[in-house]
Amino acid sequence: MKIAKIRSNIRKYFNRPLRTGAGFTLVEMLVAIGIIAAMSTMFLSDYRGADRRSSLKLEAHKFAGDVRKAQNMAMGSIEYNGSIPSGGWGIYIPNTADDNTYVIFADLNGNEDYDGEPADAIYETVTLTNNIAFSVGMDNSIVFLPPDPRIFINGNDGSGDSVNANITVVLSGAAGSRNIYLNDLGLIDVED
Repeated sequence: MKIAKIRSNIRKYFNRPLRTGAGFTLVEMLVAIGIIAAMSTMFLSDYRGADRRSSLKLEAHKFAGDVRKAQNMAMGSIEYNGSIPSGGWGIYIPNTADDNTYVIFADLNGNEDYDGEPADAIYETVTLTNNIAFSVGMDNSIVFLPPDPRIFINGNDGSGDSVNANITVVLSGAAGSRNIYLNDLGLIDVED
């Protein structure tokens, strides 16, 4: 009995006539579609900018990680071709036309600066991606001399004065940059 009554109520609900004016008008539907289209356009236009900004941040952190890698190679006394490099391990950013590469090198001649091969051995060459380049204006070398490691920036360890490096990676064709700071104590900081 109860089941029959429930079925009857369900049929009455679905078979009832619609009220006059129920539903959407064409104007209401067009307004809703316009709002959705405008929000989608704003999201998609900012998506590319957000992608570029995150690529820039990723490359800055990747470079800072490679500086830490060179620092750890010096502290760990990592050998190159069977001997510990007399000048330690370092990073070199050449001031070239493309400005989007840097090298991790072993300072074989012991002058705490990058002199190119054969005086220094290139361990790895790294290329930045996605239209990202360095904005340094001059050659930069950062060398870590074991065992502490002492830090030499462009061949200078500060000897009483502090030596700091400020390296900027920039996004080509758009506003955006990240600064990487390195001080004579070996602290590396990427600006967020």
